[in-house]
Amino acid sequence: MDRRRRIKCILLGLCFAAVALSPLRCSRWDSSRWIRNTGDMAEVIMPCLTTAVLLLREDWVLFPHWLSAGAATALSVHLLKHAIPARRPGGGRHSFPSGHTATAFLSACFLLRRYGPRWGVPMLLLACFVGFSRVYSHSHYLRDVLAGALIGFLWAHISGFIWRKLSHYFKTHRKS
Repeated sequence: MDRRRRIKCILLGLCFAAVALSPLRCSRWDSSRWIRNTGDMAEVIMPCLTTAVLLLREDWVLFPHWLSAGAATALSVHLLKHAIPARRPGGGRHSFPSGHTATAFLSACFLLRRYGPRWGVPMLLLACFVGFSRVYSHSHYLRDVLAGALIGFLWAHISGFIWRKLSHYFKTHRKS
């Protein structure tokens, strides 16, 4: 097995192992708590995994694109949460959109666009689980999760378009 394939297998294995071991965070078996904890862990692990993949593959050109997509996603979610007064199913404020789902789908769509289905499909499945966990644990309504998924998807694609245009601009307007 070549080096890149080993790294990919190790990273994906660690990601899914962390998700599978999340029941250990629960003091007693409670499926709702387990699903919520697993979704919470996956939402943190997925951007870390995306960053690790970029660093290990030494994809320095794409790294600013990843950081700007993450910042744009976080800013969009934060602004919408405070602009739209939506209540959570279990009580509480700032329901719309789901930040967990936006982050998960941003990571998944980013890897899918750059490295194809071998990285993207497992990450998309994990992102879908994050969205499911938010609805199942009564943290969000389905509309919140769908909006979060759309935000992550859009910023993964919009930021790629912007970076391509910027790189083209700097290549054509470079002083000799």
